[in-house]
Amino acid sequence: MIVSRFWISMLTAWMCLGVSLSLHANTPRLTACVGEPITFPTQIEAVSARIISYAWDFGDPSSGPANFSDLESPSHIYDQIGEYLVSLTIESVLGPMDTIFTKVEVFPRPQPDFWIDGVCVSSPTKFGAEVLRGTTGGWIWQWDFGDGKGSAVGKQVAYQYSDPGKYEVTLKVISRGGCEVSATDTVNLLPAPLGPRLTGDSICFGDRALLLAETADSVQIFWYEQMSDTAAIGMGHRFVTEPLAFSEKYYAEVHTGQLCRSVRKSITAAVFSEEDVSIRIDPGVVLEDPNTPLSFSVFPEQPIQSYIWDFGNGESSQAANPVWNNWSPGQYEVSVMLQNSKGCALTLRESFTLQIDQEIKFPEAFSPNGDGIQDEFFISAPKLKVFYLKVLDDFGQIWFETRDRLFRWDGMGPDGEPAPAGFYQVQVMGNDEYGTDLGIQGSLMLLR
Repeated sequence: MIVSRFWISMLTAWMCLGVSLSLHANTPRLTACVGEPITFPTQIEAVSARIISYAWDFGDPSSGPANFSDLESPSHIYDQIGEYLVSLTIESVLGPMDTIFTKVEVFPRPQPDFWIDGVCVSSPTKFGAEVLRGTTGGWIWQWDFGDGKGSAVGKQVAYQYSDPGKYEVTLKVISRGGCEVSATDTVNLLPAPLGPRLTGDSICFGDRALLLAETADSVQIFWYEQMSDTAAIGMGHRFVTEPLAFSEKYYAEVHTGQLCRSVRKSITAAVFSEEDVSIRIDPGVVLEDPNTPLSFSVFPEQPIQSYIWDFGNGESSQAANPVWNNWSPGQYEVSVMLQNSKGCALTLRESFTLQIDQEIKFPEAFSPNGDGIQDEFFISAPKLKVFYLKVLDDFGQIWFETRDRLFRWDGMGPDGEPAPAGFYQVQVMGNDEYGTDLGIQGSLMLLR
């Protein structure tokens, strides 16, 4: 019910020729909702004159006798939207006083309904409002999803429930005139089905893979190329791929009769090709000790039946993980011929350079200022047999050079003058006991 007020003040003035009475009204525009009563109470401030009658006309002749009232604070129900002119005539003991007017704008009272799309807890549930009567311009749509957690505003919304079960959903619609109506419905969310148990396949280059899914008999399996795809590329417990040149990952999910979906799972169709396997060398190609054995393997592991290794130095092996002990620094090319359980043949090759870690180390800065802290620049290169070092500025001028591995530079230039503070380039060259050329360069900061 909507309550509206008339404010009326009455003033009396006694004059020698008779009685004069004036009436002033403050009557703002009023609003109402179709089918709901609106009340018109009055507030009268009277001096001397007593009100004896009220005559209301609600401007709604289609309502018949209900269009009129002699009550002080009557109510009226409008059945049609629109604008109505309401009048009130007041009579006091002194006679008719005045008639005042106001306008009432009647707004539609919503009759909302809504639809629900989605009955599975594994995916968002969609809700959409429908209005059976009235225009919807300027309306507000408020949703309560019934789980004590979620709410939203909008004509169409989506909500992700966290648990299966029954929830009472409420839609409150507020029209432009403040007319408010609610509608409720129950959504029964089903639990997500278990995902499929998938079995991949390993094939030769250019073959088709057969992927398998095991589930309950009452569900369907859909296959996808990507985790986020909406369009399936296959259906059923068996899926055959197109001819593959390299390994591919596929995805499958379970759909129940109620269209509930499981978590989407992935499975790989592995192609026996150079794109997917490689030769691995342990512990690496830069070693501290020349007596460290090298181990060779194929990575990642494959269902391989036969290996033929060729180390490029006259040595070979048919072991799955051969070990090579008699090596020396240098460049090599290792190859292995593989055949898997399906008869797929493949040859891998790996070129690499074996090196001894020479541990060439030098500081980034030194300060030859005589304070006894980092006054000299030197390096550590214990495994270099032939050695040469030079220090240059940004213009290429050599400020220091030596072939002595045990050198110490005090920051003096070749002419006996102190080298200016700044950045210098350090170049170290040499070779180890195996004759392998080694070198390193870096930046050195000289502080004064």
